[in-house]
Amino acid sequence: NGRADEILSQLAIKHAEEILAKNHTLLKNNLALINQSKDEMADVIRWYQPQAGCVAFPEIISRYETGRSLAESMLQNTGINIVPGDCFLQGETHFRVGFGQENFSEAWDLFSKSLTG
Repeated sequence: NGRADEILSQLAIKHAEEILAKNHTLLKNNLALINQSKDEMADVIRWYQPQAGCVAFPEIISRYETGRSLAESMLQNTGINIVPGDCFLQGETHFRVGFGQENFSEAWDLFSKSLTG
């Protein structure tokens, strides 16, 4: 905790509206992408819309027995790293999806094609 931290904090506060607007737009766009494609995957996953934030815990309902088996398959076959829901006390059929990254659309496209293809 030094002077640099103070300066960076002051800059963030000064530009908070701009930073928050950019992040809000990113989350809104990524969530819209999910909502556009979730019906195509409805026989494989059950989507639970988050109330806030940029993390969701969908449930795997077919093709894989657990969120962990889905995560292992995705990592091995696509390079996408998702985390099993049981790591977050969400149950073993759930998995974590974070949609706050700028490259989310690329990963989601690959993920959805892998599930529906």
